[in-house]
Amino acid sequence: MPELNISSEQLTKFKFFIDLSNELKQEIYTQLHTAPIGLSPSAHVEFAATNIQKLSKDRVSDIFEIYYKLIRAKESLNVEIPEFLEILSKSLMKSGIKNITKVIPYFSDLLSNHSNTLITAKMIDLLTENQKNFVDVNIYQDIRPAFDDSDNLLGSVVIHNLKIFFKEDNEIKELYISLDNNDLEKLILLLKKAQEKLKIITSHFDTAKLIEIK
Repeated sequence: MPELNISSEQLTKFKFFIDLSNELKQEIYTQLHTAPIGLSPSAHVEFAATNIQKLSKDRVSDIFEIYYKLIRAKESLNVEIPEFLEILSKSLMKSGIKNITKVIPYFSDLLSNHSNTLITAKMIDLLTENQKNFVDVNIYQDIRPAFDDSDNLLGSVVIHNLKIFFKEDNEIKELYISLDNNDLEKLILLLKKAQEKLKIITSHFDTAKLIEIK
C-alpha cells in the first residue's frame, strides 16, 4: 500500500486539528462543507475566519491547507475514499500522530462530492494545470527621450511596461514586456472582446454549471 509524504510542518497542523474540541471541528467542517462555491483558498480562509471566532485566521488557514492537500493527494493516488483514508491513517500513525479516528469521519465526508470546497478545488486544479499560471499584473510608464549627436532633444516616447507575475514550478516569477500606445490599445481591445465572449459563452451554456473563482 502506498504512503503519503507528510512533512513535519503538516504533521504539526494535523495534530492541532486532531486535538481541537468537537465543537471547533464541527465549525470547521461546516465552513468547508457549505462555503460558497468558487471561493479561492485565500478568499475561503477570509470568509471562514469571520465565522469561526475561537480560532485565528492563521490557524484556519493551516487547517484548510491540510484539506486542500488531501484533495490533491487523493486525486494523485486515484483511489476510492475508504482506501485513501486507510493510507492517510497509516501514514499519520507511522509518523507518531495518535487519535486519528477523531478526524477520519470529517475527512471522509469532506472528500465526498457533497463538499462545496471539493467542487471548488477541482475547478482550481483545472485552471492551474498549465505549466505557467497567472498571479498578478501591473503596468507602469517610462518617458524615454532621444537626442542627436549634439545632445539636442529630438523627442520623447512613452513606454508602457507590462509586468506579469506568474507561478511556475511553485515559484513566483516575473515577465516584463514593453508596449507602445498601439500595443496598449490592442491589449485593451482584446480584453474587452474576451469579456464579451465570456458573456456569450455564459448565456449559451447555462446548463454547464459554470463556476467563477473569486
